[in-house]
Amino acid sequence: MAILRRTSFVLLLWVSNLISGQIRYSIPEEQEHGAFVGNIAEDLKLNIWELLTCKFRLVSDEKEQYMEISESVSVGALFPVASAHDPDVGTNAINTYQVSPNDHFGLRVQTRNYGTKSAELIVEKPLDREQRSSFQLILSAIDGGVPLRSGASRISITVLDINDNAPVFDHETYKCRIPENSPKGILVITVHATDIDEGKNGELKYYFTSHVSQSVRDLFNPDPESGEITVQGILDFEESNVYELDIEAVNNAEAGMAGRTKVMVELIDANDNPPALDLTLVSNSVAEDAPPGTVVAMISIIDSDSGEYGQVECHIPVDLPFILKRTSRSSYKLVTSDILDRETVQTYSISISAWDGGYPSLSANKTLSVSIYDINDNAPRFTQSSYSIYLMENNAPGASIFTVTALDPDLGPNGEIVHYLMDTRIDGGQRTSYVSVSSKYGIIYALRAFDYENLKHFQIRVQVRDTGSLKQSSTAFINVVILDQNDNAPVIVSTLTWNCSASAEILPQSVYPGYLVTKLIATDTDSSQNSRFSYHLLGFNYPNHFTVGLRSGEIRTTHHLSEEEISATNLIVIEYYLETSEFNPAGALFPLESACSGCRYKYNQHVPDQSKRAFWYYSADKKRWERKCRVGVKDVFGPCAAVNVYSGIDGHSRWDSAQIWYSSDQ
Repeated sequence: MAILRRTSFVLLLWVSNLISGQIRYSIPEEQEHGAFVGNIAEDLKLNIWELLTCKFRLVSDEKEQYMEISESVSVGALFPVASAHDPDVGTNAINTYQVSPNDHFGLRVQTRNYGTKSAELIVEKPLDREQRSSFQLILSAIDGGVPLRSGASRISITVLDINDNAPVFDHETYKCRIPENSPKGILVITVHATDIDEGKNGELKYYFTSHVSQSVRDLFNPDPESGEITVQGILDFEESNVYELDIEAVNNAEAGMAGRTKVMVELIDANDNPPALDLTLVSNSVAEDAPPGTVVAMISIIDSDSGEYGQVECHIPVDLPFILKRTSRSSYKLVTSDILDRETVQTYSISISAWDGGYPSLSANKTLSVSIYDINDNAPRFTQSSYSIYLMENNAPGASIFTVTALDPDLGPNGEIVHYLMDTRIDGGQRTSYVSVSSKYGIIYALRAFDYENLKHFQIRVQVRDTGSLKQSSTAFINVVILDQNDNAPVIVSTLTWNCSASAEILPQSVYPGYLVTKLIATDTDSSQNSRFSYHLLGFNYPNHFTVGLRSGEIRTTHHLSEEEISATNLIVIEYYLETSEFNPAGALFPLESACSGCRYKYNQHVPDQSKRAFWYYSADKKRWERKCRVGVKDVFGPCAAVNVYSGIDGHSRWDSAQIWYSSDQ
């Protein structure tokens, strides 16, 4: 729509003597017909009659016109312009109008009633205020006289703006990079848009478009006035490393137009995540005979950081029989690297460490417990390869005599042991008739009383065996040494003829001091000190006539025997005994049973005369051995002449005695 706001009139005063003047009036556009414009006479300070006598004429000389036209006007739109006035008539009057050359406006001239001419501007090309906001045109009015005369006025056209342009951002896409975990309020980027429209049509505000999710809105905030985008949430590279922000700029027109751009925000990774270890055990335990390379566990390492921050190394202590083998960038397997021995280490506590390539690096640790389960790889072992048992003879049958100890470091059935006696023959007999062994505890029992004089030592083999599926065993040798007791009396083996008696003929002419009457020979089946004995005289018919060698057993005369002494009686009785080293309890009676088989005083079934028996009795009160003779059923103490044969030490002895008969007439 075209609005003619102001019209300037130039009134030319013309009189006959060619005196002229000029006055200018301006009136509002669309002034009503007949409205007051001005008082020319008053303004010129003249009277009306003076104007009339001077033949006053009023000529309109509109030199400039002002127009405002919207840029949205259509092509072909018409806008009237003020008409010129020419006082001439006929062919000398205004014949046509012309407008100065331009690209957007033309001029249409019309002939009105009474032959007057009028002109209108016509829009020949769309207007665009953003390209050209004003036009200065020259409108010329030309008459038809000769010569042609013309008048001109200026037309100032202002193109009025409409909201016909959307805002345009400086960049179609903005890109920026900021560190993750940036603090709230920090500037990310500033976007800027322009709108070539004027006024409110060009005033902009910035917003997220409707396509932006709420999660992004929680992280970023665009300032509507300045276009500054700031951080308002926690940025986590591992959650998202790139954010796409759709921003629009909207002008303030009633029907606002918007321009859009895209902001790509790339996060710079920070080393804010330690490695995460995930362990998967192949088995809770590993056999101790597992070969090197046996897989124990699978290890997965995850580091959410990127670049060198996400490059992870994994290690375990080097002093373990395990190593790590990398299977991929973030995976390892834990395998055995050496032979395992449960008896040395039953459980391994493996510390697994992982750290990234950041500076400072972040790390993670986990401890893996690997148990070693037992196999039967150890044979039971005796504490010694051989043992020696020293056993006193005459032991109690059934009593324990020794305990062997064996150990097996294996567990369970592999470490449970059983003891056995190996097949062994002892003097032609089976070992089972001599000893037995407790299968569980290894206690050795004697099955009989051993006699040193019959068996001085023997050897047995004990085997210990575990109860594992693949049984293992070991053997120990046990040497049993029988120790002698003084359980055998000395036995006189010579100079005995009948019933423990011997005869010796003494010739008077040959008897002199030291004369060897006879020699006693005795033996004792005991050993060592128990077999050592001595000879002693107990009594005889003629005191001080004889002596006996303490060790030799030789009976000799102490002085010369006269014929009278020899012939006074035809019998000399000498009784003696043998003594060994073992002490016998007080009050014990010992029969004369060892001198010889069938002795007169022997107390057994071989004695011919059962009415005469001889014993030795140890008196605790008198602290000595005494001879006790039994006649019939009565015990009688008496000075029985005899020869003592002692054996042993400290009076702890065993003894035997016999009688020797000497006859001078034999």
